[in-house]
Amino acid sequence: MVSILPPRILFLCLILGAVTQPGAAEPQEAGKTQGKDTVEAEDPDMAPADIFAAAKSGNLKAVRKFLDDNPSLLNARTKVGDTALHWAASCKHVEVVRFLLSKSPDVNARNITGSTPLHVACRAGNKAIVELLIGGKAEVNAKAEDDEQETALHIAVRRNDAELAQLLLENKADIQAKLQNGQTPMDLARKNGRSNMLRLLRKFGATDTENEE
Repeated sequence: MVSILPPRILFLCLILGAVTQPGAAEPQEAGKTQGKDTVEAEDPDMAPADIFAAAKSGNLKAVRKFLDDNPSLLNARTKVGDTALHWAASCKHVEVVRFLLSKSPDVNARNITGSTPLHVACRAGNKAIVELLIGGKAEVNAKAEDDEQETALHIAVRRNDAELAQLLLENKADIQAKLQNGQTPMDLARKNGRSNMLRLLRKFGATDTENEE
């Protein structure tokens, strides 16, 4: 026997089904893992569809060609605000980052969450790219314009990446920078029991004063 849903319930099911259609893509910026990327994975047998796909896949030859044909693509954005530099930094393509920096892009461009290429490079944990970005005048103390407002140093501390944190500190990272909730890098290191990070931060002058709520 086929049951017939009351009209009101049927209407609600149809509405909910429309909202949660399988395969519906959510806009996603470089450096994040949840959801679906705004740039589709590149088929190795096909030329990249655009400069973003070329940067994401590390196809330096294609990136060069796109910029030769249209130099304005250097600072072009995806729908969520990522530049080719965001994607190259996020996907750890050192030579693509080096090439893009040689063209003097907006190294501090922000995507939809306010993340710069330096933020996404730190999330990827690539010290070589972070060095290149800092050399290219990236703002070491820029805060992501999201709910947390983290700096590159906060990201390095959360990753427990002492080498990356030291590099940032050697380049004037603000050791007292605060998240939206008031936490400093020292607070994060203490909270997560990162003894090696605590030692490093103390070496650069961080205090052991507990964060006041």
